[in-house]
Amino acid sequence: MSIPRLWEITCDCLEHYCSISYGQAIELEKVSDIILSSPNINVANVNAVDKAIRQLRTAATILKKMMDSNQLAQDEFVSVYKTLQNIDTVANRLLFGSKLKNVRNAKGYNVTELASSVGVDRSYISKLEKAVAGPPDIEVIAQLSYVLAVPMSEFVVDAMGHISFERADNSNIVDPKSAIISDIARECEAIPEEYLVILLAQVKAISQTYRQRKFEGVWRRLDQ
Repeated sequence: MSIPRLWEITCDCLEHYCSISYGQAIELEKVSDIILSSPNINVANVNAVDKAIRQLRTAATILKKMMDSNQLAQDEFVSVYKTLQNIDTVANRLLFGSKLKNVRNAKGYNVTELASSVGVDRSYISKLEKAVAGPPDIEVIAQLSYVLAVPMSEFVVDAMGHISFERADNSNIVDPKSAIISDIARECEAIPEEYLVILLAQVKAISQTYRQRKFEGVWRRLDQ
């Protein structure tokens, strides 16, 4: 069982007018569980990773349309939902693992050296590169970014997924910053209000820090 098998099942559902049987839903969930534990993709092979990502993302789009149709029974809905969660995790793991391995090799680090520099176990770096663990938390991403001299934003995108730009298409949002804010707003819809208050406080703190740094930069230029 592999990504091609998940793709095959999804295409079969698409050919039958986006309908899915209970058996297909269960198989999708089982296949995605197996892929999650062992993607069986050589992350050093950029073409193989790109093909796998395309299949995963397209399968996810098809399955989301099925969920949005409100025609799935409860059991099918749950299995498809779990499959989508697994697909998202696997895709991000593959992106991150591929970036990490290729950058590590380019910078001349072996797995042991990188793990020691970042402060994590050697086996964890190996699992990240094989896409069987992760995505890592932000602290690990920050350390990897620092040690490998790669912009943190690149690692974050690979760990958490690309901006969808779905709302940009629907709301005439054309600049990347507005699209990011739109994506944040969409993700916040599922967060309870008490956690949103905490998130807002964090965003305000970051914003104030940035404004202060920007003001200090302007002040120094004027003072010269």
